[in-house]
Order: sequence, then structure tokens, then C-alpha cells
Amino acid sequence: MALKGYLTQRLIFFTYSFIILLILNFLIPRLMPGNPVSRFVNPLMSPQAQHQILEQFGLTEPLYIQFILYIKETFTGNFGTSFLYYPTPVGSLIEQKFPLDFTINWYSNSIVSLSRDGIGLNFSLEG
Repeated sequence: MALKGYLTQRLIFFTYSFIILLILNFLIPRLMPGNPVSRFVNPLMSPQAQHQILEQFGLTEPLYIQFILYIKETFTGNFGTSFLYYPTPVGSLIEQKFPLDFTINWYSNSIVSLSRDGIGLNFSLEG
């Protein structure tokens, strides 16, 4: 019975943490000072072109509408268009980078696990 209570407590903590992280991930870029478009477009662009980009990224909608769309798109796996590599979709960037990231992570975790286990075994045999 204690295990069930522990798992329930952990699940509730995970849910609250996930919701807080989603909200922070949404709000921080939008609460930064200045126009969001000015950070990644050519300053020589006309105001009409800048407004068109704002509309394309959905930044002309009210904040609560943006948040609803953000949640919907996050859970459907549509992460939108990259600001940095415009007009590349974020999903294709993840697909390109994931195999290398996974490989590096797997090797580093393997090395750490083997060396940790070896050091632990060495200390236990000396004991």
C-alpha cells in the first residue's frame, strides 16, 4: 500500500512540474522586452513584412489563444517553424539531430556506468 501512495505522490508531483514547465516555456519568450520579430529579422524590412511574419507565427493573437494553440501543437508534435533556421520546421531539425544526440548520450552513459560500477566493485573488494 505504501508503494501505491508513493507512486501517486510522484505522479502528482510530475504533473504539476510538467504544467509549470509548459507555462514557463510559453511565457518567458513572450514576456521578454521588445518585439519578438526584431530579434530574428532584417531591421530594413518594412513594417508590413514584419507584421506578416508576426501573423505567420501566430503572435498577433491574444496571449490566451496563443497558449491554447501552443498546448495543442505541443501535444500533437507540431513544434512549428524554426526562428533560427527559418523556414525549416522544428520537427525536421529534431529528426536530423536526434541520431547523433542519442549516440553520444548512449556512449557517455555507458562509459559512466561501467567506470562507476568498476570503482564501486574495487572499493567493495578492498573493504
